[in-house]
Amino acid sequence: VQTDIVEWQYETTSFLIGVQRGNPPWRWNGASATAAALAGSPPQGRWISVWNNAVWISNTSTEPSSTFFSNLGDPTVWTTDDDYKWDAPVMGNKPFGNMNVFFFEDHIGILTGTNNRVLTKIDRFIDGVGSTGGFTIRSGKLNGEDVLLFHSKDGFYAFNGTKTLTKMSKPIDNKYMSGTTASRWNDARLDNAWATYVPKLDLYMVGISDGSDTENGFLLT
Repeated sequence: VQTDIVEWQYETTSFLIGVQRGNPPWRWNGASATAAALAGSPPQGRWISVWNNAVWISNTSTEPSSTFFSNLGDPTVWTTDDDYKWDAPVMGNKPFGNMNVFFFEDHIGILTGTNNRVLTKIDRFIDGVGSTGGFTIRSGKLNGEDVLLFHSKDGFYAFNGTKTLTKMSKPIDNKYMSGTTASRWNDARLDNAWATYVPKLDLYMVGISDGSDTENGFLLT
């Protein structure tokens, strides 16, 4: 089971927090032999981020279209109804500049503002393009510009904070349009694709399932 992980840093406190939907979130301080449960009964969601001095968790088994946020400066305190409701299940989440960006199957939404309880929410900041899975969403650069890189159902894109996306995968468009299953990616496993961005090499690397593969054995850069 894949785990979404973030680093929490606030004043002198620092630790990792991981989530797997349906399981209690955990924390690890880098020194203990094992991770411990994150206190405060946080939501058991699939995606996690840190933004505006709070932890954000999205897509629980009972509320896949909701995003919950912790108290300011304390990821162990969660208040009932501190959440935002979206118009579709959240497929991934990554902060970008002054906005928290949420990806859905066929669109992208954002939260902006400074008071977490009264943020401006735009459900469809970008319509028609979303993400197949949050493990491909990575902070990176494109032509020297900060962007979010991600995989969609028809290719790879870069988001720069505006409504104009840059498609990066035109040379491999046939992998999305071919009439034979063996010539396309494994559509049933697109939500399991993973990616990483290597700043030193300015390289976005993706592992994805090809044809009828049941593992992310195809590497793209």
